[in-house]
Amino acid sequence: MENSPIKIPPPLPNGAVIGIAAPSGNVRGRDGFEEGIRILHELGFATKFPRELWPGHHYLADTDSRRAEELVSLWKDNDVDCIMAARGGYGCLRILRSLRDDALGGKGKRLVGFSDVTLLHQLLNTRHNLVSLHGPVVTSLARLSRESLMSFKHCLLGALEGWQMHADVEVLRGSGVTRGMSAGGNLSTIASTLGTELAPYWRDKIVFLEDTGESAYRIDRMLTQLHLSGAFEGVAAIVLGDFVHGLDIDGVSRHRHQEAIWQRVMQLADEDTVLWSGFPIGHGSDNHTFPMGLQLTLDHGSRMLSACLEEP
Repeated sequence: MENSPIKIPPPLPNGAVIGIAAPSGNVRGRDGFEEGIRILHELGFATKFPRELWPGHHYLADTDSRRAEELVSLWKDNDVDCIMAARGGYGCLRILRSLRDDALGGKGKRLVGFSDVTLLHQLLNTRHNLVSLHGPVVTSLARLSRESLMSFKHCLLGALEGWQMHADVEVLRGSGVTRGMSAGGNLSTIASTLGTELAPYWRDKIVFLEDTGESAYRIDRMLTQLHLSGAFEGVAAIVLGDFVHGLDIDGVSRHRHQEAIWQRVMQLADEDTVLWSGFPIGHGSDNHTFPMGLQLTLDHGSRMLSACLEEP
């Protein structure tokens, strides 16, 4: 599908219906979920989800077959304008085979989420050339910064062809302008696809990475595994987000943890691969929404990212 035209789902209309799916972990407790639903309604959206929520199946929201069926049903529901994940966790890997053909094909609609939802982005972007949105899940909405919440709203309502964002990042390597298709997501989730049909192919792409609650040696191991698999060969740029949320460490230790990851990526990436760090994505309050599977431009002088539909 690499040479097929990119499909960009249309902006959501006023009062759009967001279908809430739980393709991953069990939704524990109602408070965080209900607060997220309240925020969606305050932003002007309607929602559709099972009023009894999900029954739970061990650490999953439901059985594999039911989670897959729910996602496909919402995808085909003409009354649903967008699909948002209830939460992350684990589970998408178990249902990918039942989604890999035409279950999520067609014109498509906007899908938003992060963490375990990284696998759904990979599926839509690579199998169907459909642009999706790396952004919050319902249970993470209440902890978002105002800026992150506004970026979420703008990405749902705006035309992605004109998307742009200024990021207060540190340019570790690179100058001028870099172009490439956006890819990546949660590091540990991506590492779980190595040796499978969804293993990353990132040549000439701009790869965004984040993770949470992982010690430095575990991050190192996953990055090294990706490097040894050849995933970093020919990558246009690597954009690093937050890797710290969930670790009980002070500010100095937090910075050292992030810096150790940055240094390891600089060692592993090709010498001509552009590197940005401190991009506002992750499991904390700064988790800006941005398009996945779309050609982007990185301007290193202005720290501006923007959609670039023309071939470089």
